[in-house]
Amino acid sequence: MFITTEKDIGKEYDHTRRLYENRKEYKYVNNISVQSVCARSLYRRVQKKFTDVKWNKLGNVFETDMIGHRDVWGISDRVYALRIEEHERLFNYIKFINSS
Repeated sequence: MFITTEKDIGKEYDHTRRLYENRKEYKYVNNISVQSVCARSLYRRVQKKFTDVKWNKLGNVFETDMIGHRDVWGISDRVYALRIEEHERLFNYIKFINSS
């Protein structure tokens, strides 16, 4: 995971791919792109909630056992669910600020 802009996303994906392309014990499977209002908040929330995976030293790539192709979609669904929760929290905070 990384926080980036549309302009730099290709460079970030290439950098991540290069980290793992020569390591035979890992299979570089998929990239998931998620747009968010507050990307830093979503980034931290995913790091906290995904406790069943192993994160690399930088904390931006996680390693997990892939059982079938459905796991890629399962991970994507989990990230999108966290995105929705973060948006709800942000909008509730905005409503609170406006009411006070």
